[in-house]
Amino acid sequence: MKKILFISTLIATLLLASSCQKEQELVTLGAVINQPSKTYIDNRYPCWSEGDQVYVNNAAYTVSAISGSSAQIADVVGDDSYRALFPASLVTPGSNITNSATIPVTLPATQRYQVVNGHQRVDAPMGAYTEGSTLQFYNLCSIVHVVVNNNTGSDMTLGSLKMEAANAYLSGTGTASINGTLNDGITLSSDASHSVSLRIAGPTSVTLAAGAQSTFDIYVPAFPTDNVTITLYTTNGYYYELPKNGVALTPNTYTTVTLNVTSLTQVLAAELVNGYTFKNAIPDNATSVVFEYNNASTSNTILSTPDSPVPIYGYIDGNVWHVCTAADAINANSDCSSMFSSKSSLTSIDFGSDFNTSNVTYMLYMFDGCSSLTSLDLSNFNTANVTSMGAMFGNCQSLTSLDLSNFNTSNVTNMQVMFSGCYSLTSLDLSNFNTSSVMNMPFMFEGCSSLTSLDLSNFNTENVTSMNGMFGKCSSLISLDLSNFNTSNVTSMRGMFSRCISLTSLDLSSFNTGNVTRMYNMFGGCSSLTSLNLSHFDMSRVLEKSFMCLLLSTTSGYCTIICPAAVQTELENGTDLPSSGVTFTWVRPTSK
Repeated sequence: MKKILFISTLIATLLLASSCQKEQELVTLGAVINQPSKTYIDNRYPCWSEGDQVYVNNAAYTVSAISGSSAQIADVVGDDSYRALFPASLVTPGSNITNSATIPVTLPATQRYQVVNGHQRVDAPMGAYTEGSTLQFYNLCSIVHVVVNNNTGSDMTLGSLKMEAANAYLSGTGTASINGTLNDGITLSSDASHSVSLRIAGPTSVTLAAGAQSTFDIYVPAFPTDNVTITLYTTNGYYYELPKNGVALTPNTYTTVTLNVTSLTQVLAAELVNGYTFKNAIPDNATSVVFEYNNASTSNTILSTPDSPVPIYGYIDGNVWHVCTAADAINANSDCSSMFSSKSSLTSIDFGSDFNTSNVTYMLYMFDGCSSLTSLDLSNFNTANVTSMGAMFGNCQSLTSLDLSNFNTSNVTNMQVMFSGCYSLTSLDLSNFNTSSVMNMPFMFEGCSSLTSLDLSNFNTENVTSMNGMFGKCSSLISLDLSNFNTSNVTSMRGMFSRCISLTSLDLSSFNTGNVTRMYNMFGGCSSLTSLNLSHFDMSRVLEKSFMCLLLSTTSGYCTIICPAAVQTELENGTDLPSSGVTFTWVRPTSK
């Protein structure tokens, strides 16, 4: 009798996507592999053979045929819509299967899903799905055997090995042999960028002696791809030779890639953790943050991502929080949200010239609440990919000036509360801001009480829907030119100019308010206004207008309002327009 190996029962997901719309069902899969009849990859890794059995919900089915790299099992479920997801089974590293009747195996996790023709499916080792009434089980994953030869003439400290695929998601596991000894400190991680990274961990660095050779086995799903890049990194960020491009991943194959290391090539940028994690690492007693490059100092505080080719460390010296790396540059995390938020003791932040923000998409609350910052140099920031700057400088109460002339905001959709509470700002140059994608500007400048002027002549507001409190409490503004504002999509202007007590005139003749439903407190507290041009205002949809004109012109004592008769009626009824102490002159717009 042939001896068999029972693989541990696996849990897999089954999606019913037939025309009868069956509900999702949990399916249990197992397998019985007939050892003596096996064929192998590289004489080590078993493939399917006729006579092998597969269990579906504890019912046994026999492999009826082998076609290419798949095992066919006829009439398993009787429904073409089934997609059964089967993890891989791999030989345990170092196992001796010669003349063995059973095979020790490891079972990696089920791989990433993707949708194919409306069905949930996974391209995984031994992935199973139906074709007609036949269940197909694909064979094992690709095994990429990387050989590293140290031909540099000196010892080499190994850090990680990264494999990237341009057209497939990768995940899996791996082993490494360092100077001939199997290293247990190696781990593999996967990300959404189609890459896996083998990191050589452990209490001490792993050194490959001059002239020595090491090997890495990477087990990955057998995605059909011929565009794989493999790169070897050292712990200090150097990589060796050029990455090997064009490595193909083919099902049921064992591919050898050789890296002959001859010389150092370059230093890579270190990868920073996300903003929230970074903020939590800054000690409360720090008054300044300094980014330092080509600094090999180490500490127990790691500020780099797990797959960063170079570590980033943080340590406190007096009141200075040092962010140091041996690399030439630091790549900011794509999410820099809250990076320094609420660090009210910080008086300065020095990013240096090698802080790379080109991949950042979120700068929400990045400096919010840094109330002691007196200056901030962001001249090297690349913001081309940023989509959100909401509350980025909120409550930076001590900043007197802010140079954002290099900011590219073409992809930004959110600028709400961006400068709110910056009450010491006396100048703000936004002449290069591209706001064509912005949808939200509520409270953008609210509380900027030291600004006397604001040039918004290049603002494109055609997609903005909310301008709530946009200039509220800008008590020093003496003029405001909004003639270029397109407000056709704005639905709310609550408190937009509230308490702008220094404005003497306001020309909103270009405003289209046909979609605005909220004007609550819009001009409330604008006590110095003597001229208000609302010649094209439409208040027919306004639902909230209480306090809209509260205390309007109470200091000047008079005000000329240009508006249609219908708007005058609206303002005189329910907007808390002063009934005494102010003389209002109503002027009808001149027809064009």
